[in-house]
Amino acid sequence: MSLKISKNNIDSSKLIPTGIICSLLAISCGQQQPSQESLGLDTDGAIIKSKITITVGSDTTNSPNAALAPLAATTVTTGVTITNSASSYISTDLSGFKGNPLTITKNAITNLGTISIIDLFDNNLKICGSDGDQKCTKAFIRSYTTGTPIPGIYNSDINYGAPLYGGLPNSSPGVATGLPLIGLNTANAAVFQIITIPTTQYVLGMTDFGGSSAIPLIYNFVADFTQAGAGVYKTTLVIEYGISN
Repeated sequence: MSLKISKNNIDSSKLIPTGIICSLLAISCGQQQPSQESLGLDTDGAIIKSKITITVGSDTTNSPNAALAPLAATTVTTGVTITNSASSYISTDLSGFKGNPLTITKNAITNLGTISIIDLFDNNLKICGSDGDQKCTKAFIRSYTTGTPIPGIYNSDINYGAPLYGGLPNSSPGVATGLPLIGLNTANAAVFQIITIPTTQYVLGMTDFGGSSAIPLIYNFVADFTQAGAGVYKTTLVIEYGISN
């Protein structure tokens, strides 16, 4: 998806003053998005099970790291010993994400569409701890950008990053977009969802995150181009499913 701001079609009379943008989006206003640590996510001990990478600014691609261990048929041997192979995967739908190219004709908050997780499964949850043999206690879905020197959808000509927001609708009350700010690299990731894994539960699926086989997990994405100069904007967006202590 090429995000391009036209030089000739910007109506400056309709631009939102910086002060109002500051108030609406809490950009440089002292209001910070909650950190992963404050949400209870052990970032040092996080184990990424599946990853989706979307290139924003050129061809939009989907490269899920689905099924880190191959899904194998259950095997039965003499004595009825059953081995259930470890399996972790997510499946996504990118059809709702805005296509290539996308030209921004005015400086405004721009809807980039949706990315949906349509299937999620993990039966290998006892891999946390220093020895990798402890039951993990949390599961999460998070997002961040990578490959640019500063956060946001990046314009290298002017060294500016248009702030990028994403997540479940109305997941960040008090912010006009209703979405958390997506930061640069894993340390500044936006946590879309985080759940506590019950002590006696050893399999995670869509229902644990509020979805089902018929109800996908839909994440909205918007970019703030109100202060963005003309030019082409690019970044790499990453969405991860993982587990942690």
